[in-house]
Amino acid sequence: MFVGIAAEFLTRDVDTIVDLARRDGIVRIVLREIVGTYPEMVIADWSTYNRDRPEWFAPDGIHLRRAGPWAVGDYISRKTASLDDRPCPQPVRPGKTASNPCPDPDTTGPIADLDALYPIGEPYPREPFLLEFESSC
Repeated sequence: MFVGIAAEFLTRDVDTIVDLARRDGIVRIVLREIVGTYPEMVIADWSTYNRDRPEWFAPDGIHLRRAGPWAVGDYISRKTASLDDRPCPQPVRPGKTASNPCPDPDTTGPIADLDALYPIGEPYPREPFLLEFESSC
């Protein structure tokens, strides 16, 4: 029900959203329901990207653990770089050159060696916490 209401709202008001975005010089809008109608809209498909990576999630399949938060950040940074034809923010492995332009992660799937690129499982350098959550739900 909520998705249907949200889609109806978005469909009804998307012309206003796109007009305002165009006026302000925005070149990409990321939504799902009405993508084919406007060239500015693209899908950032995190759900498909992470489908075969259960190790990124707690047993509930929702909450992230260990490499999950790093995977989300890596995905978003690569996706936005690919939309603007910019270089990737990170190479796929340490010591390699970052792709320029960055390929769309929705096309390549997970290719980055997260464990080698990021301090997964180590405390955040400026704060005494781990970027991880494990649920018992």
